[in-house]
Amino acid sequence: MNLADLLIFLIKAPTSTLSCLVLSSFVQLAKYQTELLFTKLMEKPSIQHDIEDLYLNQNEIVIRNSHYHPVKKCMENKHQRFVTNLFGIVKTFTPKKQSLRGTCDWVVTVELWDPSCHPNAEGLRIHLFSKTEYDLPEITEEGQILLLQHITIRPYRDSKQGLSKTDFTYQLWNKDLGNSSGNTFRLFHISTEEVEIARLLSICWQKHFESQHTEIEIRPPSIQTSSNIGRELDTNQETAVVTLSEIRPSKRFTFYGQVVKTWYTQKNFTLFVTDFSENEFFYPVTRETAPHMRWRGPQGRYTVRCILWDEHDYYCRNYVQEGDYVFIKNARAKLDRIGQLECVMHGDPGQKYKSSIEKVDPSVPELNSLKERKRSYVKNQEVSEDSGNTVNDQVNPFITREINYPEATDITAHVYNDASEIAMTTISTILHSPLSSITTPRKHRLRVQIVDFWPRDLTKFSVPISDSDVTEYKWMFVFLVRDASRTTLPVIFYNEDAQTLFNTSTIYPCNLKTENQVLLRIRERLFLIWGNLEERVSKLLSKGTSSDQIPKEIDETPWFDIFVTEYIPLSNAESQPKSFLSKRWRAFGTRII
Repeated sequence: MNLADLLIFLIKAPTSTLSCLVLSSFVQLAKYQTELLFTKLMEKPSIQHDIEDLYLNQNEIVIRNSHYHPVKKCMENKHQRFVTNLFGIVKTFTPKKQSLRGTCDWVVTVELWDPSCHPNAEGLRIHLFSKTEYDLPEITEEGQILLLQHITIRPYRDSKQGLSKTDFTYQLWNKDLGNSSGNTFRLFHISTEEVEIARLLSICWQKHFESQHTEIEIRPPSIQTSSNIGRELDTNQETAVVTLSEIRPSKRFTFYGQVVKTWYTQKNFTLFVTDFSENEFFYPVTRETAPHMRWRGPQGRYTVRCILWDEHDYYCRNYVQEGDYVFIKNARAKLDRIGQLECVMHGDPGQKYKSSIEKVDPSVPELNSLKERKRSYVKNQEVSEDSGNTVNDQVNPFITREINYPEATDITAHVYNDASEIAMTTISTILHSPLSSITTPRKHRLRVQIVDFWPRDLTKFSVPISDSDVTEYKWMFVFLVRDASRTTLPVIFYNEDAQTLFNTSTIYPCNLKTENQVLLRIRERLFLIWGNLEERVSKLLSKGTSSDQIPKEIDETPWFDIFVTEYIPLSNAESQPKSFLSKRWRAFGTRII
């Protein structure tokens, strides 16, 4: 029946039945026209445009009375928590793995993408849990089509994430549209309608991610989460050191850089890092474009914003300052909401001391190229003649300042160190190295001067150690040393280390309150490496100067090289370090001559 026949029939029909007939007839006509439209759409050669319009313009997609929300709508939803169904494409994933904590369930993590998202945008990260490995989808490659029923969407940090409910079901298609096999109770029973949507999604994936061969590779590697922290990284892509100019969206990178600004909130910590190479994807930050930041770093597209979470946040919040050089490993690059490139580093809140960011010594050869680019930038920096500013005013003062370390001719001749191939380093480098890097004791060589000591009474440098009826004395004291960066480090001298330092048999551990001659020899010996430090400290204390202020008041003590061993003391084999304060530094092989 066409529309004309329907109208003639309605005119001749009795009045009492007219209203019912109108309703039922128009319903049948609407159903017929809908089926006709769906048939025509299936025959259109450019059908991928229609599936994109469907995801972009609808708040939900209804298939056989099941309501599916587009990924973008889920991420923009203002509700704190809600349950939905999803039908999209696996953009990245992590293989199945059994959780080591809690219920020890099996978990697979996917980043689900659909046409409601921009191709460069991140999808929705979803964690699927099950008691057994075989009840999870067998995801083997990116681009597979995944249908999910009963997924909880909840806020996570500054975004949203999905978690499977206990009764969730799924269906998975390969790129050739072959669906999953198996008899798990979680398989969702599909019809031709779901298969057709899967086919259209596959065409859309090929259009955006496989058919185009652009300079920028869009498809990212697998997601890095706490479930695969120990997963082996791709050597060529993730561990090779690159310059910031080589960074592109949706990949992971390792690079050296210098911190030009820091910013923090209660949730995360942000570093603004540069290596003085230009990247067209970076935000063109200048004093004019970012007046609220009081920007004094390099002007233009030279700086990348690194947003840090978990252990990376903890490490940089406590130990990284503006001007420091850092080594950042496996940072994920992505585009922010305005299309500018930034780096994000998530981690595991339970692994506070395993940061992938490490503060590096400014003298390491790996920074030579960075410093060369920095010098070239400063030299070529354009300065307005009317502004009256100098080049140093245009850039971050931490960048232009270089630390001048004393030369070998400037150190005292009264200190000798045992022959060793230990390279010179800085206190700042060893002080802020992650605990995870200290698997065994490490040895360092420092060029320092003594600015304080403990105990303040030299007669207490030797302490009694009682063993039954015999009282034995041992050396036990600490020097606070400082290098050219004005960073201090407490160095322990214990027993044989101190005896090596004094380097004479006429000085030995004893009761120094009664052995005046030994005490006098100690003062004479220490005068060679710290001058009149004892007198100056006593004078400052008598004036009421606090212990924290004494190192700032001390200057012009002799410079010398010292060897130190860095280690973590453990009370027993089962002990684990609790904080960065667990690290210790003990002298060795340094002699006064």
